Amino acid sequence: MYHIRLTLGRHELRLYPLKQDRLPLKDCDREGKPLTRKAGYLPAKYFYEDTEKEYKGDAFKLVNGEAKAKFKRTTKIPLYKYVDERNADDLITERYFYVDSPSLSDELEDNFKQAIPIIFTFGNGFMLYQGFIYYSDSYKSLICKMGLGSLSEKIKEVREETISTSQQEAIMNDLGVERVKEDEMLQLYGIKDNTSNSKERNIGYKKVR
Repeated sequence: MYHIRLTLGRHELRLYPLKQDRLPLKDCDREGKPLTRKAGYLPAKYFYEDTEKEYKGDAFKLVNGEAKAKFKRTTKIPLYKYVDERNADDLITERYFYVDSPSLSDELEDNFKQAIPIIFTFGNGFMLYQGFIYYSDSYKSLICKMGLGSLSEKIKEVREETISTSQQEAIMNDLGVERVKEDEMLQLYGIKDNTSNSKERNIGYKKVR
């Protein structure tokens, strides 16, 4: 399983990415006939897989054997419920939002450690997001986090695979170009490096011995 190796002080770490894979939906025409999108065209061009004839018209996605148009943007959720806020902690989060709603803020502040689960789509494709709205005591504000997938499930998958199989090394291929230097990145991020004369850098953190 892919991972990144990192030495932290005297500790050897292996970092496994935790993310939810997207559904591989195929492009199709109105009747559900499969299409192939060819790269290098603006706007995009689609061709039938069986005949390679160019398709003229809007492309759709094949969902359960039927042609489907993209989602409409979510604008109204008439009913909602409360769940334990720990459910929000388990979400593989991709986006955060500040929520402006005095009435809901008061309601959730009274129901501390509770969260409201939602399903949301931005209307620009076929991505459906899980979300949680909760009151953050740290920021004294309503926060909405959106993502897809469960951290606990992904952690379980990683543990099962790493226990049952041998560890794989993360191999960096030779790109044939000069690698970026630490000094260059420090300057880009505006970080003052006080260890430029030292062989070991700590970038503002205390060195762990």
